Amino acid sequence: MKNFLTILLIIFSISDQASAQPRRDLLDPKLRDLFHEALSGELAKEHVIAITRHHRIQGSRGYRDAAHYVLGKLREYGFSEKDAYIESFKSDGKVQYQTWQSPSGWDITSAELRMAEPYDERIVGYPEIAMSVMTYSNAGDVTAELVWVGAGTSDDDYKGKDVKGKFVLATGYGGEVHRLAVLKYGAKAIVCYLDDDRAKFYPDMLQYTGMWPRTEELPKVTFGFNLTNRQGEKLKNMLLAGKNVVLHGWVKGIGLEPYFMDVVVAHIRGTEKPDEELVFSAHLDHPKESANDNASGSGAILDIARTLKELIDNGHIPKPKRSLRFLWVPEWNGTMAYIDKHPEMVGPELGGKFLANMNMDMVGENLELLHSKLILTRTPASLPSCVNDVVENMAEMVDNMDITTLRGGHSMFNYRVTPYSGGSDHMMFIDRKIPGIMFSHDPDYTHHTSEDTPGKVDPVELERCEMIATGTMWYLANLDWFEVRRLAKLVYTNASKALSDAFFRGDQ
Repeated sequence: MKNFLTILLIIFSISDQASAQPRRDLLDPKLRDLFHEALSGELAKEHVIAITRHHRIQGSRGYRDAAHYVLGKLREYGFSEKDAYIESFKSDGKVQYQTWQSPSGWDITSAELRMAEPYDERIVGYPEIAMSVMTYSNAGDVTAELVWVGAGTSDDDYKGKDVKGKFVLATGYGGEVHRLAVLKYGAKAIVCYLDDDRAKFYPDMLQYTGMWPRTEELPKVTFGFNLTNRQGEKLKNMLLAGKNVVLHGWVKGIGLEPYFMDVVVAHIRGTEKPDEELVFSAHLDHPKESANDNASGSGAILDIARTLKELIDNGHIPKPKRSLRFLWVPEWNGTMAYIDKHPEMVGPELGGKFLANMNMDMVGENLELLHSKLILTRTPASLPSCVNDVVENMAEMVDNMDITTLRGGHSMFNYRVTPYSGGSDHMMFIDRKIPGIMFSHDPDYTHHTSEDTPGKVDPVELERCEMIATGTMWYLANLDWFEVRRLAKLVYTNASKALSDAFFRGDQ
């Protein structure tokens, strides 16, 4: 009992000490103000707008165009061929990186879906609505009856229904519907529409879906179209009313092809410990539009690269002691291909010298329009790291700053530091024991839909996220023994508070 009481007194003492500590920014105020002035959410948003003009599907020529946009901007900012370049990886739906199958290459030029009976009507077309064609659709031309199968993602949906040689109408995810309707039951093509809670409020919203064929499925892939809830319900109701509906759909172009996944790489080399590195990452892919996801992260780290390069070249800050690396990747698949080629990219726990990752994925959301908040995802408990404490300190710093832009929103900063969760490229870094933090926003009703447009991207929120990430990485890149002592105090304080909070939660 005496030992238990002693532990209690220690916990309460630690808790009191922790709560009594005044908040203190890790980043020097002069450096904070310099970054505040130099980083530009407005320029980052210009990058977002430019990137969203490309239909940048993984392994596609449109993605390559977006990658060359990023590389061209890096050249403008003074990055040499040695310090900014593209690494390409074969992407044919067959080759594997680690355990990940590469996506197929893909390229189409035009497409259209029409209703031929009971009357003629154009429903949707590509390229004006790029998301209307399911990604990884093959070229083809089909005129056939339409059959309604509900969700279309289970065998039960097809019982008693003859879909062979026909169009299938469904509400499930495109790839799952195609796998059953076309590959198993012999349909010619599919049409899917959004039918969830979002569709009730946004009936003209398109959902982004794709075939994502497995290697053995590549020769049998046909094509599919994504429709809005309003369009899909109209077709479904005609069918339920007993009308014979005939569709004519065609897709022109190469379709599936062996191609490449491009990873854009940029370096700012360290002076004292160049082999120790910290990595910014953002996935560059997704359909045309797709602004927050993830033109926002790609534009943000491009602006961070510009800012640090200019400040160094103009003599406002010295080169960092440790190296900084920037990666614009095809999400997951491209990151895995890059890591597969660079086995040295591991954290200290595995004997490597990669110290941290800031993964920027959906970082520019207009909080007023989307009623959203910034989510800063900590590393998992299996990979404890002071990087969590530094990010949280930088977020507190930004919360006390007045960041505004001429065209930006006026919302109060709203953020949460949350336990680990996956869903983006930080997972690959964490698997290699590199502490990775994900920057994201939640909730977001526009996610993977045609509503994810540049108009919902806020340059103020972009700049806030840039400040947190830049401050964190610059601080860690220049960490010395004096700062280590200060950082250790912060980690101790935070750990003490976490221990105290956990004790009281366990006692409830």
